[in-house]
Amino acid sequence: MTLYMILRSSVPLYSLRFRFAELRRGVYPARLEPRSLLCQPKPWRRLEPRSTLYALRSTLSALPPFFPPTLRGIQAKTSTFKRKMAVETERKFLVTDEFIHQAVAKTEIVQTYLSIDPARIVRIRIAGDNKACLTIKSLTEGSLLSRKEWEFPVSIEEAREMMAASLPGKVVKTRNYIRSGKHMFEVDVFHDKNEGLVLAEIELSHPDEYFVRPAWLGEEVTGNPAYYNSNLIK
Repeated sequence: MTLYMILRSSVPLYSLRFRFAELRRGVYPARLEPRSLLCQPKPWRRLEPRSTLYALRSTLSALPPFFPPTLRGIQAKTSTFKRKMAVETERKFLVTDEFIHQAVAKTEIVQTYLSIDPARIVRIRIAGDNKACLTIKSLTEGSLLSRKEWEFPVSIEEAREMMAASLPGKVVKTRNYIRSGKHMFEVDVFHDKNEGLVLAEIELSHPDEYFVRPAWLGEEVTGNPAYYNSNLIK
């Protein structure tokens, strides 16, 4: 951080030392995170003490040779990213009954994929009118419920450029947020060629965590490739 940046910052000088110490330990205060509901870390995710720069470069270097060159610019800007690698534990279900009256919020989502290899899924998502994310997911050894995830906010313009370089097809859906006990279900109503499909996801802190099952929750399809968003573009 340059002297000019420090002088312009509203953060007192004495607090910068503690903030840098937090960042080195992998602790990212909420005030430093992006404000998007879809592009911010969930409070129950377990953060890993690995640098974002190293994690993203390692993942990108493992991508196939035909991977679009668009990400070269993203890789060069990794020093500005504020997200850490997280371990995502999700369970997915079909929805069999009326739920919409319980929704507390909703947003429109369009997403495409630069890679749908299960070992290294790379997704571009635009949510609403002004939020966009680049997300990289990889498998976690020995678990079908958990995956490693890197998620970074990008501008709408960058997202559209990367979408233009994406694989054919896209996922269009309306995401509804429904609270159940202490958890939040994300219920996706799909459109276009996936019209009629409704899936509910819940994120947990560990695979065996208890959660309240709403009456509209149907068959569990966690781990079924037919219901992966990355396969719904085909």
